[in-house]
Amino acid sequence: MNPLNLVQDIDDTCNADCHTLEYPELCKNVLTDLYNFKILTFNIRSIQQNFDSFLISLSRTSLKFDVLILTECWIDKNSVIGVLDGYNCYRTERFINRAGGVVAFVKSELNPIVSEPLLNDANSLYIDIPNCLAILGIYRSPFSNRLLKMTKQYISKPLTHIFNLSLSTGQFPNNWKTASVTPLASFHQLAEIIIKCKF
Repeated sequence: MNPLNLVQDIDDTCNADCHTLEYPELCKNVLTDLYNFKILTFNIRSIQQNFDSFLISLSRTSLKFDVLILTECWIDKNSVIGVLDGYNCYRTERFINRAGGVVAFVKSELNPIVSEPLLNDANSLYIDIPNCLAILGIYRSPFSNRLLKMTKQYISKPLTHIFNLSLSTGQFPNNWKTASVTPLASFHQLAEIIIKCKF
């Protein structure tokens, strides 16, 4: 599968079962022998700091995964990545911000073709395992706020007004995360935002 032909290749996709498990030991109960290809995705939150803990969690699964995808790796060009016996390691090279980065460990015998697609505000690795499947590992940092930076001159006045009004009335949402807030539109609707926010 070629990432450039994704639309044409969409019919060649296969179904996969995905599971979120609270404890690593539960993996062997869910991923039985029926699963002949196993992928683990793990948000490591700094590979330098948490790689040893990840290895402990991995051993607790009692499984041998074909592909391991680590996200939020906090890597830059000088970062040293640990080694896993029997796996080749691939990593993103593009630096977006300090929390970014994707690292993939792929079983050595699979001989993947790995590339780093350029995505706005996200790190990604495209892992093509010939005659088998293709995997796209993506991490988009919550610090990715290009839209806010581009529209700050238009939205800073209304947001400041709302904040100051909240301060003067003393009315704040009880829970900011569940407050009823209309999200900003996606980047391709930037012109519409600019038109609506002019004062």
